[in-house]
Amino acid sequence: MPAEFGSLDDASWGTVALALAALLFLWHVLVTRPRERRVRRKLEQTLRHGVRPITRHPQIDPARCIGCGACVAACPEMHGTEGPLGLIGGQAVLVQPLACVGHAACEAACPTEALVVTLGELANDPRIPRLDDEQQSVVPGIYVAGELSGLPLIRNAIRQGRKAIEAIERRCRAAGPAPEGVLDVVIVGLGPAGIAAALAASERGLDYLAIDQGRFGGTVANYPRRKLVLTAPVDLPVYGPFRKRELAKEELLEIWREAAERAQLRYREGCRLETIERDPHTGLLTVVAGGSRWRARTVVLAIGRRGTPRRLGIPGEDLPKVAYQLQDARSYNGERILVVGGGDSAVEAAVELARRNRVTLSYRRDGFFRIKDKNARRLELMRKRGQLEVLLRSQPVRIEADRVLLRQGEAQLERDNDYVFIFAGGEPPYPLLCRIGVLPPEALERRR
Repeated sequence: MPAEFGSLDDASWGTVALALAALLFLWHVLVTRPRERRVRRKLEQTLRHGVRPITRHPQIDPARCIGCGACVAACPEMHGTEGPLGLIGGQAVLVQPLACVGHAACEAACPTEALVVTLGELANDPRIPRLDDEQQSVVPGIYVAGELSGLPLIRNAIRQGRKAIEAIERRCRAAGPAPEGVLDVVIVGLGPAGIAAALAASERGLDYLAIDQGRFGGTVANYPRRKLVLTAPVDLPVYGPFRKRELAKEELLEIWREAAERAQLRYREGCRLETIERDPHTGLLTVVAGGSRWRARTVVLAIGRRGTPRRLGIPGEDLPKVAYQLQDARSYNGERILVVGGGDSAVEAAVELARRNRVTLSYRRDGFFRIKDKNARRLELMRKRGQLEVLLRSQPVRIEADRVLLRQGEAQLERDNDYVFIFAGGEPPYPLLCRIGVLPPEALERRR
C-alpha cells in the first residue's frame, strides 16, 4: 500500500467512512427518496384506476429481486422515473403496465433472473388464441402471427410471420405436392407480420397469396405522417437486416415496398376476410374474402386485434367531416377541430393538429393513463401554453355541420367545429375468429 494511505491513522479512516456515509445519506434523501415517492404516486394512480396489463409484461419475483435497478435502466420505454418499471423499498415493481410494449430488455438485464416477461394471467384470456411453438392455432393449418397473438412490436410480428412460414414449409414438404388449384398458404393481413410472412413464402418458393382488407402496410400505412415506429435489429426476409431502432413510418414502408418489389410479391388489397372453411375430410382450407374464394393447405392470420374503428353512436357521426384516423396534420390549417380519445393515437393527433389549428381534446376519463410518457409531456406542455384545450370527463353527444355538443359532468358544452377525429379504439374481430374456431365462444362473453 502507498505510504500516504498507510500513514492514515484510525481517526482519519473513521472520518473518511463518516464522510462516505454522509454522502450516501444525502443521496438517499435528495435523490432516492424523492424518486421513490414519484414512483409510489404513479403506482397508486395505476391501482386506483384499475389499470391492468393488456399484453406481455414483466412479472417480478420479490424473493429473487435484489433491487439493483438493472431492469429499470435497460427498459427503452423509461424516461427518468416515467415508464413501466420503478423501484420501491429496494424492489422492482411494475408501475405503469400500459407503458410496457414487451421489449423484454428488462428480462435480459436482470442478474438474478427475478424478472420474466410473460402474458401472465392474460395467457388464460379467451380473447388470445392458443398457439403451439410453431404459431399454429387450435385449428389445424391456421397459424397466427403479430398483434393477434398478444405480442406487440413490429420486430416480434416480423419474427412470428417468418416463423409461421418456416413451419408451413416443413409441413408442405412432408406432405408432397399440393392438389391442383390449391395454394400452399394464404396470408391474411399486410401489416408487419403479414408482409414478413409473404416475403418468407416467396423466398422459400411456396405457392402463396397475401390479402388485406385495406392497403399494403396495414395499420402502419395509416399512421400519421412521420410517426416514429420503434423497431430493433431484425432480419426481414428478402431484404435482410436493418439496424436502426427508430424509423419514420415512411422509411419502414419504403423498406417493405423495396422488398416486395424484389420478391415480386403477390398480394391483393381491399379483400375483407369473411370466413375460413375447413374440409373435415381433406383438411384443406377455403378462404372467403372480398367476393373471392381460395383453397389452401394453410392460412396465416396476421390481421391484428384492432378490427374496424369503434363508433360513438351519436347523432351526426356520419357527417363527412368525421374521421377515424389522421395521416397528415399539415393538411389542416386554421381549422376548429375536436379530437376524441385518451390513447396515444388521440394525443399524438391532437398535439400535431394544435400546431396550426384550434384544437379541443375530449376524453371521458379523468386522466390519461394509457399514453407514453413522451406524449404526456408534450400534451401537458401545449396545454400550459394555451395551444390545446383538454376536456377531461367529457364526451361528445351530437355533431352538427358547424359545431359539436359535449357533456362534461352535468354541464352541456358547445364548440364551433370544422372537423372531428375519433380515436375510440377498434372493434376486434372476435366474432369472425370464434366462427373460424381460432377463439372459443367465451371470447365473445368477455368482450361484453
